Amino acid sequence: MCNPPWIAKNFKYRIISEPQIKLHQIQALIRKAYGLYVSKTSCRRAKMIVMKENIGDYKKEFARLHDYAEMLKSTNPGTTVVIRTSKNIEPGKEGTCKGELLSCISKDGNNQMYPVAWAVVENKSKDTWSWFIRCLKHDMNLTETEGEGLTVMSDMQKDLHLAITQLLPNDEMSVQELTFEVYFSKKLDEMDQLGGDIVQDLLKYNKETWCRAYFKEHSKCDVMENNMCEIFNSWILTARHKSIITMLEEIRIKCMERMNSMREFSGKWVGDISPMAMEILGENA
Repeated sequence: MCNPPWIAKNFKYRIISEPQIKLHQIQALIRKAYGLYVSKTSCRRAKMIVMKENIGDYKKEFARLHDYAEMLKSTNPGTTVVIRTSKNIEPGKEGTCKGELLSCISKDGNNQMYPVAWAVVENKSKDTWSWFIRCLKHDMNLTETEGEGLTVMSDMQKDLHLAITQLLPNDEMSVQELTFEVYFSKKLDEMDQLGGDIVQDLLKYNKETWCRAYFKEHSKCDVMENNMCEIFNSWILTARHKSIITMLEEIRIKCMERMNSMREFSGKWVGDISPMAMEILGENA
C-alpha cells in the first residue's frame, strides 16, 4: 500500500539529501518510479516522518536551546555560547525554519581553513552583524586595539561593511584584487578603454582595501577573497538543513574532528615551517 510510511521508507534518502524538496516533486518521483499517483497529504506526512526521524524535531530542539548552551559551556570550558531570542519571532535557520548562518573563518598555520565562530540569526542585517562582531571582538581581545593588526576579507555586503567600520575601525579590510603600485595607472588606463564609468566607479572605493600596493605594512596576509567562507558553507551544507541543535552539534563535531586531524598532521611536518609555506617559498625563491 502506498501510504506515508511506505513513501518515507522508499524515498528516505532522497528527502534527506534534499530537505527543500517540494511535495509535487515527491509525487512526480513516485509516479515515475512506480506509476502510482499519491496525494500531497500523503507526501507531506511522509516527509514529516523522514524529517523527524533523521533530521530532528524542530519544535523540541528550539525548546532545548538554553539547555544545549549550558551543556556546551560545562563540557567545553572557554567556549562562548550566546543566545538572544525574541518573543515575537521564533529563531531559525536556512531551510525549514527561515534564517541565516553567519560565520567567521580564518586560516591556520598551513594556510588552510580554520573555523573561528558561527551563529544562527533571523536575517543578515547591521544589527545581527554588529552583535556577531561584538562577540568576536570580545573573545579575540580586540577591544583595546579596535582591530589593529587584523585583516578582514568580505564580499562587501553593505550591512557587514558598516558593522566592521563602526566596531573595528583600525582593521584592514580587503575586498578585491588589482596589482602593484608601479602598474596601477597603467591598469586603470587599460580598464578605462573598456568604456563606461568602470574606473570612476572603482575609484569610489578606498584603494587601500583592494590594491596591494596601498596595504598597510603590518599586514602579512595577501588573500584578497573570502573563499574560505564559501568552502565552509559547502562543507556544512548537509547540516544546514537540519533542526537547530542537530545542525549546531554536527557543525561542532565536524570542526573538532578537523582540528584534531590538523593537529595530527602538523606532527608529521618535516621542520618547523608548514608544507604550504615551504611550497610558497619555493615558488618565489
